[in-house]
Amino acid sequence: MQARELAIRAQDVEAGFSGLKDLPTFASAEFKNTILVGRAARLAAHIQGAEVFEESGVKRLEYVAASLGIEPVSLPLVLRLLEEADMVTVRERAGEIDRVLENVPRFADLHSKLGAVIGQRKLSELEVATLESYDQLAQAPRVDDGSLPIFGVAGPLQQPLLEIADQAGLIRRVEEKGSQPLLYSPQYWDENDEATARIFKSFDVEEVKRAYRDVRGEPGRPITSSHIKTDYDVVKRLADAGIFPSPSVHGLKGVFGFAFTPYKGFQDDPAVQSKRMEKVRALIACVRYGQHFGSGSKIKYPGAILNALLTRKSLAPHTDAYTQYKLLFDQGIVRLERLNPTSPYFVTSLIDTEENVLALQAAISLITQGMPIEATEINSEIRDYAKSSTYEEPVVARARRVYVPGSKSARIVYDAVQTILTT
Repeated sequence: MQARELAIRAQDVEAGFSGLKDLPTFASAEFKNTILVGRAARLAAHIQGAEVFEESGVKRLEYVAASLGIEPVSLPLVLRLLEEADMVTVRERAGEIDRVLENVPRFADLHSKLGAVIGQRKLSELEVATLESYDQLAQAPRVDDGSLPIFGVAGPLQQPLLEIADQAGLIRRVEEKGSQPLLYSPQYWDENDEATARIFKSFDVEEVKRAYRDVRGEPGRPITSSHIKTDYDVVKRLADAGIFPSPSVHGLKGVFGFAFTPYKGFQDDPAVQSKRMEKVRALIACVRYGQHFGSGSKIKYPGAILNALLTRKSLAPHTDAYTQYKLLFDQGIVRLERLNPTSPYFVTSLIDTEENVLALQAAISLITQGMPIEATEINSEIRDYAKSSTYEEPVVARARRVYVPGSKSARIVYDAVQTILTT
């Protein structure tokens, strides 16, 4: 693998591991470099455009890192790696970090720089086998013939490694009675939107085709039986299987998944594009959460929340802005600053980077091309916006979901993988 691909795959492996309830001790030890680089990549993407964290801002950085599963005791290690990659400059005083200057490059270069760093480190046999196997299956599924690098791991760790890769939503096996088992990665669908679209158009089962059309028509539809009256079971199982890249939002009203079909929104290679789509899905999922699970009056115009951020660059000061915009704050999309040092009002402003503007434009395009969105208001714009919530990207969310394929979903996945292999 090239340096950039190595860092991208490390980011996904770390994200999948972070979604597991318990990570076995052997995995924590064997994958220490992968976990460190993956955390660095996820944190860098979130803080890009923040420029500097000083004094109380360092505590804010710790909160952002914690929302990604990076404990405060681990943050110095992650920052040290980012400093090695020339993405941050860290200043310490009395043994404590008191200033972090951010210099994260544009998204296309972020993983190349991190990949160069990880390439200088000695990866364990398990890391190499898992990263290479995951990369190969993310590019194309294959017949289970034992040739995947992960099957070359000798000794008693091979089977638990395969189980972890399955639970983390990285590498999965599907089979049908009387047919040869197949291997695939859920990441394949996210990186191959055109192939996925062709597969669903070719399906003979109408409920599967209808489920794809419905989710395509309303990006970010909540995965609940009350919001999906028809084909709920199909949509849920496709999300669990990873065919629909579906993030989750944890809010006051509970944890809800939001269904998306794979979508090509940027002119990048597939692996990089899927990472750039994270902010797009985050924007839409956060607004959908406020739409379906918030309270307050609804606005008339589609995409009003996102349009306000894009065109005005900031929203009206409000005392509840910190809790109401926590999701976008955690994603590195907005800043939250007091109107003045003693004011209870916070101003929400867009972190006006190229990446955030492109993400907003893509999110608005997705929403307005699908079904009209009805979002809730605050200060005549937004109210009760997913308060005290956290967002989980699809890689983490699918690891948290317990995927137990039933006969119907297994057949759908098998047929989809088989179609790729025979076309």
